[in-house]
Amino acid sequence: MNIGIDLGTTFTLCAYMNEKGIPALVPDRYDANAFRTPSVMLIDDSGVHVGDTANELCEEDTTSNLWRNAKLDLASDKLFQAIDGKAWKPESVSAVVISKVLADCQMYLTESIKHVVITVPANFNAEQRKATKLAAQMAGLLKVSLVEEPVAAATFYGCVNNIPKSTVLTYDFGGGTFDASILEVNAGNSKVIASDGSNSLGGNDIDELIQNLVFSEFKVEFGLDISQDQESQVKVQKLAEKIKVGFSRPTIRQVKKSIVLQGRAFEFLLTRSQFEELLQPIIDKTLVVCESCLAAAKMNWSSIDEVLFVGGSSMLALAKEKILAVSGKDASTIIQNQPHQAVAFGAAIIAEQIGGGVADTNFQYGATSKAIGISVINKTTGEADMEELIAQNTPLPAKVERTFFTQRNDQQYLVFEILQKGNNEIQPSSLGYFKFGPFLNPKKNLPIKLTLNCDTEGIVHATATDEGSGQELQKILSKEMENAEWIEEQKQLVEYAKHYV
Repeated sequence: MNIGIDLGTTFTLCAYMNEKGIPALVPDRYDANAFRTPSVMLIDDSGVHVGDTANELCEEDTTSNLWRNAKLDLASDKLFQAIDGKAWKPESVSAVVISKVLADCQMYLTESIKHVVITVPANFNAEQRKATKLAAQMAGLLKVSLVEEPVAAATFYGCVNNIPKSTVLTYDFGGGTFDASILEVNAGNSKVIASDGSNSLGGNDIDELIQNLVFSEFKVEFGLDISQDQESQVKVQKLAEKIKVGFSRPTIRQVKKSIVLQGRAFEFLLTRSQFEELLQPIIDKTLVVCESCLAAAKMNWSSIDEVLFVGGSSMLALAKEKILAVSGKDASTIIQNQPHQAVAFGAAIIAEQIGGGVADTNFQYGATSKAIGISVINKTTGEADMEELIAQNTPLPAKVERTFFTQRNDQQYLVFEILQKGNNEIQPSSLGYFKFGPFLNPKKNLPIKLTLNCDTEGIVHATATDEGSGQELQKILSKEMENAEWIEEQKQLVEYAKHYV
């Protein structure tokens, strides 16, 4: 059995191909009617809790420490402090969420799991992708492939509808990320032409705007600022999510909710016009990303055959209205084909292709989500700058070689800082320092060839060779070695958590 996992910011879904060759979701092992696992974790005196159980416990005790949005913190230094003093990294929390859906699979599916595809946002950098794979490995998965979310969604769309060659723009508006990708779709195959996106733009931003409005109106009515009160924050967050979901139904003109905050009954009313006024700046930001993606592909809206909406937030009517307005397209070109499940279904299809030998792990699914280069000193400003070696949206796998020269006779090493930068990013992100050496015969102007490989999963690998001797140089320092100091400890935490999930 091969499965696909949509490891989402807000929810995680797992899918497989059933006996009819149709993708289907794996249900929760305790609730056959539940197919989404909230991507949250809570630890209390009774152990580790994931998904709905964690949310329910948090509602009972709003002072509980609940970890949300771990996906957005992958490859960061953020820590989740548990009640026992243990510090959990985002990779470990994601591993526990993956472990939970794997436990669901073991209960529901009769066959053992062979290959797993996990989806990532197109805008994830190489370190975030490596962190996703590390989370999967901590969960006990050995054969894992990463596929970008828009590729998975487009694959599902192409397979189910048997679409002939078509150019599709995916408008992927999830809980914490937004991606726009342009793909060539041909039945079950999808090839990325260009991608752009933001890891700080998603449905959570909409929730936050509604929450701020609730706190503001409560303060006007009662004269109290409760925005920093933890119990009120939890309640208002849930309220905001319900209001947003309510407005995803186009016939709803207003949402009216009653809530008790600090012992005071409060009635909150939000009309559609008020909601869309809040929403408009966020939708406008998604359109900027779409235009940037089109520019990168050297296309305009007339080049796009269909716009594929993916993710829960894409169901908001204003998103469709805005896309139609800027593109000049007919409403029939907007495809909303199971936007909540499309990524998981596509991941299951690709997992079956890989696991069944229809496609191998070198199949070209994507393109570089960000430009890749090295840190250099700008000769004009004297400040650190990025020298681009692999352009954004280069088809994967991508490879570049560049020769550098030593500066001194006694120089034993060369150190490179590898960087990545997207079109809409001001500053590049660092993939770490890579120190190569020692050289067999050090001398000034010794030619050292640096090779950068970005594999089919968007993960960057760096190697260096002494061109004089042909010696492949040892990689002395990198983020992988730094990570080794904490990985073993985090694995033990995940193993402990598996007893509960």
